[in-house]
Amino acid sequence: MELYIDGIGILGATGDSASADFPGQPLQEKTDRLMVKEPDYTGFIPAMQLRRMSKAVRMGIGAARICLEDAGLEKPDAISVGTAFGCLHDTEVFLSKMVTQDEQMLTPTAFIQSTHNTVAGQIALVTGCYGHNLTFVHRGHSFEQAMINAQLYLNDHMNGNIMVGGIEELTESSIEVLKMARVYRADPADRNEVLTHPGEGSLAGEGANFFLVRKQRTASSVMCIRDIYTFVAKDGNDAVDLVSRWVKKIEEEAGRPDMALLGTNGNSKDELFYARLRIELFENVKQDTFKQYSGEYPVASSYGLGLLSAFAKQAMTGGSGNGQVSGKTRRVLMINNFLNHYSCWHIELT
Repeated sequence: MELYIDGIGILGATGDSASADFPGQPLQEKTDRLMVKEPDYTGFIPAMQLRRMSKAVRMGIGAARICLEDAGLEKPDAISVGTAFGCLHDTEVFLSKMVTQDEQMLTPTAFIQSTHNTVAGQIALVTGCYGHNLTFVHRGHSFEQAMINAQLYLNDHMNGNIMVGGIEELTESSIEVLKMARVYRADPADRNEVLTHPGEGSLAGEGANFFLVRKQRTASSVMCIRDIYTFVAKDGNDAVDLVSRWVKKIEEEAGRPDMALLGTNGNSKDELFYARLRIELFENVKQDTFKQYSGEYPVASSYGLGLLSAFAKQAMTGGSGNGQVSGKTRRVLMINNFLNHYSCWHIELT
């Protein structure tokens, strides 16, 4: 695999990547969720269209527009999106009306806008991209599959480009359901203490993160994705063994990494997994985490990749890279999980 990232568009609890102070800081008080700080969309979306759009569609188009502007393009050649839950708000509206209206006289709008590929379709309409357009719904591997699809597309379109994104939105209903399932924390907590004091569940998160990807390196390329490895494991020890084999393979091929970016989420069920990675695999490697900025959600790896891209771009342009990425940092391994779905990324900064 050899995929170069030329542009990024991130919307998260830390603001958007078009802001000069990105990443900013989420709310400091105790909370049970890290919601997206939505920008002024009027620069991206016509007002008449904007008022009809759900939050997920607004976020997706906003992040896509920021990504294209960062890459210096009007429209992409193709679109590939990953989402586990899709447009939750519109799904809830449609299902609620089915019950309250006894399945009679239902308008099709809420149903049309509730499908998982709504965001990708709306981005295509707004940008005028009428080419390859797929949405992947693979739980915690949705974004990874969207990126693998980008590789397949670019293998057949060597001089083309594709915009790859990951998006999830939170609703009151989804938060409550996932709290009952102990995926999210029942009580508010400090976002930094969550990582240092693991408990039952993680902080809920949401976001929209898009990348302009090419097969060929350009002057604006900030990083290259060398490998993506995904697997499902119910036991944390089995997961550590699989990650260890992958890391050993990468080290044999390319040498020791300069940095490990871990998806530590504050959930005590996952803490042993990440503790073993920190001690057994990356003890003498620079380590960092990203979910204290984004919260936990199925495609949070897209935020981790976006944050790393933003820091790398700041370092390239003479900035500090927020202290995370310096000229000495070249190869990064990002390890993430959402429930039983694990992903491993081999990234090389250009």
